[in-house]
Amino acid sequence: MRKINNQTMRENNVRMLLNTIRKSGPVSRAELAKGLGLTSPAVTNIVSGLLRDGLLVETGLSDAALGRKPILLGINPSVRSVLGMVFTTESATVVLSDFSANILCREERAISPMAGKNAILATLIDCAKTCMWRTSTRREQILGIGIAAPGPMDTRAGVLVNPPNFPDWHNVPICAIMEDALGIPAVLDKETNAAAMAEYYYSVQEEFKTMFYILLLKNSIGGSVMLGGGVVHGFEDGAGDIGHMLVDINGPRCSCGQFGCLECIASGNALLSEARARLKSMSNASQPVPCRAESLTLEDVFRLSAAGDPLFREVVDRAARMIAVAVGNVVSLISPSLVVVGGTLTDLCPALVPSIRSYVHSRSYPECVKRIRIEPSALGDSGSALGAVVLALDAFQTRLATSASMQP
Repeated sequence: MRKINNQTMRENNVRMLLNTIRKSGPVSRAELAKGLGLTSPAVTNIVSGLLRDGLLVETGLSDAALGRKPILLGINPSVRSVLGMVFTTESATVVLSDFSANILCREERAISPMAGKNAILATLIDCAKTCMWRTSTRREQILGIGIAAPGPMDTRAGVLVNPPNFPDWHNVPICAIMEDALGIPAVLDKETNAAAMAEYYYSVQEEFKTMFYILLLKNSIGGSVMLGGGVVHGFEDGAGDIGHMLVDINGPRCSCGQFGCLECIASGNALLSEARARLKSMSNASQPVPCRAESLTLEDVFRLSAAGDPLFREVVDRAARMIAVAVGNVVSLISPSLVVVGGTLTDLCPALVPSIRSYVHSRSYPECVKRIRIEPSALGDSGSALGAVVLALDAFQTRLATSASMQP
C-alpha cells in the first residue's frame, strides 16, 4: 500500500510540475520548489528525469540581477502531438497541437444537433484524420485525444449520457468510439470545463482562488467552476450547469423539460425568437417595423440593438439582465473572484459583457460583488478546442515520464 501511495504521490508531483511550467514557464527549479511546496532535492530528481525523457528543455538563464543566474525550464513542444475535439450545437472542431499546446492544424465544420450522433461522430473522426494528414503526423506520435462536449456525461467512463440539445445521444461511449476509430487514447469533459481550463492556462495571468466560466452560444448556455486551478465536477459531473438554472418561474419550456431556464431565455436562439415575436406583434397592431420578422437573424438583433433601436435594445438588455441574475446566484453560492464570459454571443455583441457586469455589480448583497471581476474571454472561439488539448495533456502527459522522474 505504501508503494502504491508513493507512486501515486510521485505521479501527482510530476503532473503538478508540468502543469506549473505549462502555465507559468519558463521557471527555475527554485521557483518550482517554492510554488509546489516540494523540497529542492525532490524537484531536482523529478526535473532530471523529465529532461532525460525529453518532456522538458533548459531554455536559458534567468534575468535575475544578483548572484548566480538560475537555469530556466520549459516544455519541450516536439516530444509529442495532441488532438483536441469539441462539438457544440453550432459546429464540430478538431485541432492538432504540439506538446506545448501550440495549434498546428485546425479543422472546423458546421453541424446540426439534428444530424444524428453517427453523422457527428463521423465528422469528428474525418476532421481528426484530415489534421493528421495535413501535418504528416502518425498515430504513434499522438499522445492522446481530449474531447470537449455538451453534458450530462460520465467523464470517468467517457460516456455522453443524454445532452438535451442532441436528441438521439443516449449513453454514447464517445471515448471508446474514438479510440477504436483512431487507435489513440481519449478523455472526455464538458466543453465549458475545457474552455475554463484553457482560460486558466493561457489567458488569466494572476492567481485566483475561484473562477466561474460561462459560455454563451446560439443554441445553448453552459458554465464551469474552477477552484485552485482545477475544475469542480460535482456529483455525477453536474457542477456549473448555469444554462439550466431557473431564472424566471413564468418562463418558457426549455429543451431539458423545465420551465424558465436561463438557456431558453438568454441563448442566441431565445433572443432571436423574442425579437421575432415582438416584430410580429407590432406588425399585427399595424405599427411600423424596422424589418420583417421572417428574415431577421441574430446578427441583425445585435446590430440593430447597437444602432439604438428601442425594440432590439430591450431584447438584448433583458438577456443581459437574466444572465446577470444567474451570475448573481453563482456569486451568492461560491463567491468567485473572477467570472469569464465566452462564446458566440460575446463575439457578436461586444457590449453584452459590460452590460452583464453593470447589472451584477449593481447588486447590494453580498458587498464583495462589486469587486468581482467580470471579463470577456480573451481566447474567442478557440477556447474550447484549446481546452480539449489541455484535457488530453493533463490526463496523459505523465505516461511519457518513464525514467527517474517516476521512480521511487
